[in-house]
Amino acid sequence: MEKNRHGIQEGLPCLVYLDIYLKHAIMYKNELFKIEQYGGAEQGGITVNLLENYSAGTELYARICDKVCTKYQMTRAEFHVLMFLANNPECSTATEIVKKRYLSKSHVSLSVRTLQERGYIFGEYRGMDRRTVHLKVCDAAAEAVADGRKAQEEFAAKLLEVFTDEEKQQLKLLIGKITENIVSALK
Repeated sequence: MEKNRHGIQEGLPCLVYLDIYLKHAIMYKNELFKIEQYGGAEQGGITVNLLENYSAGTELYARICDKVCTKYQMTRAEFHVLMFLANNPECSTATEIVKKRYLSKSHVSLSVRTLQERGYIFGEYRGMDRRTVHLKVCDAAAEAVADGRKAQEEFAAKLLEVFTDEEKQQLKLLIGKITENIVSALK
């Protein structure tokens, strides 16, 4: 898959920034996030508030990924760490996972330790630098990663099943713009 300007895989991981934004914006009632669908209420349409429906999307992703977590006896945090490393091998440190995936340090640390104990990832030092451990997915995790990617693809397919190819491109562009705003504001 392609990487965006921020070095993050395009597609589902790009939704992480939207995810962060909506998590915090959901507590605010804001007319900006209301969308008139199917011609608007005056034509018998419905109004959808993205912020109010965000939790449903989060729940859907959790349910789909929980199948993989159950099969491989992983916590959600372990699943997120493993999939992040598999999808973004150039981001190989716990610090990068915390910064780019917005997971807590304690969850990442515990997940890394557990994944190492299970033989799914290993850590190594590079060169003379003994301060930073670089993490890499092991062959033993190949089946779990493959199932994780299928789950992520299933989630994306469910989100986008009613979109035309043109609409998908527009959505990608709009999410990219939101990502730019979020990254800029976080600097």
